[in-house]
Amino acid sequence: MRTIFYIIQKEFIQIFRDKALLSLMIIAPFAQLVILIYAANLEMGNVNFAVVDYDKTQTSSKLVNLMSASPFYSLIDYENSIDEAQTLLTRGEVHLVVVIPKHFEQDLEESNSPKLQLLIDAVNGTTAFLVNNYSRYIIGDFNEDIVIQRYPEAENMGKINCTYSYWYNDLLDYKIFMFPGLLVILVSLVGLFIAALNFVKEKELGNITQINVTAIKKYQFIAGKLIPFWIIGIVEFVIGLFIGKFFFNMPFLGSFWTLLLYTSIYLICVLSLGLFLASISHSQQQVMFFTFFFFLTFIILSGIFTPIETMPSWVKYVNYLNPFAYLMKVIRMILLKGSSFYNIIPDTICLTAYSIMMFFIAVFSYKKIS
Repeated sequence: MRTIFYIIQKEFIQIFRDKALLSLMIIAPFAQLVILIYAANLEMGNVNFAVVDYDKTQTSSKLVNLMSASPFYSLIDYENSIDEAQTLLTRGEVHLVVVIPKHFEQDLEESNSPKLQLLIDAVNGTTAFLVNNYSRYIIGDFNEDIVIQRYPEAENMGKINCTYSYWYNDLLDYKIFMFPGLLVILVSLVGLFIAALNFVKEKELGNITQINVTAIKKYQFIAGKLIPFWIIGIVEFVIGLFIGKFFFNMPFLGSFWTLLLYTSIYLICVLSLGLFLASISHSQQQVMFFTFFFFLTFIILSGIFTPIETMPSWVKYVNYLNPFAYLMKVIRMILLKGSSFYNIIPDTICLTAYSIMMFFIAVFSYKKIS
């Protein structure tokens, strides 16, 4: 234990001497956390659209005005030709082109199933899906108002009234969903990338040779390397939670100590993985390549942007080896749903076993001889 303490002391001295590493661990993550929370937003806030109106009637104008009145829509061009509208769509100046055919008002009055055409920029599938849903919703309301005006008795005929309640994020604020995920990524950066980079840097400078010739055991060395970054990761995680609470009004419905315990286990896992990658690497370029591969793969599969349930079935099995997916799931459960320790027992058991396995792999992969 005394040996591990001296290694920890040496690591902290080395960390605080390296100003670049210190700023990379402390300043950069929190700056990114505040900035990225606004950038990582899949909501549509401003849909630019153009209109090709071949009907030019009061009804078609009313539909256009209804769409323009929506806070999500901005009318860019009106009464142009279809070719000009498609040019705007190709240039990316508009997301949507609404084509109103001739006799639209007449068909609506005579119940001849009037039709509209929506041309949507679908390069970004998520954006196209949202634009389509927004537009269909507005057109549906417009159609319902027309029917009620002409047939007042049909206002409540055969109509189902639904009441709904949004749980866990009643304002549908996307920051509430994204902040926990970004916090997981930035804390993981310390474990998987910076700790590994610091280890390999000692290899390149030759400082690690002086330790290798001592009687220090491998598990003592790995533990001494792991604990300082584990402490730094915990401190950063706690500060990140305070930033979320006071800057973004993040809800904190669950137990702080349950979340802290789970995060502590998680950091052991990612730190052990980072030290394992550093043990098998001979240069900073190699370890950066390894960590970038794992870091990017873990982020995409973790469920930060898309639910894991919508991914192919084989991805769900791969995620048993993805530590990011464990914390990404649990942090949202505790912060947003108020889940108790009882609710996360299966995830805790799996992550604990994973952490122990990764620690021993890191110990056995470390070679005291070149």
